[in-house]
Amino acid sequence: MPAGSQGDPSSPNVIQLTFRDSILNLKYSHLIDINNHISRNVWTEIIIDMKNEIWDYDMGCILSQLCRYGIRIKRGSASTYNGSFTFYIDAYGWD
Repeated sequence: MPAGSQGDPSSPNVIQLTFRDSILNLKYSHLIDINNHISRNVWTEIIIDMKNEIWDYDMGCILSQLCRYGIRIKRGSASTYNGSFTFYIDAYGWD
């Protein structure tokens, strides 16, 4: 992540892993604070413990039919960062 992309410490920019089921209902992980958990200018591995994660999800989400995966990047409300940055996803998977 480039310098400045972490946002204001009182309202940090965050990343969230998302999953959709076969009818596009959403399941999503906790918010990952970019400032405290993502290193700048290096590849970073994000690990979610699928069994122990406290998930939020749409009512009716069919957890056994997850078929789409994504990353949500949210800018903190107090953020003053006006630049841009690029995310590259090298691989994903689970055991």
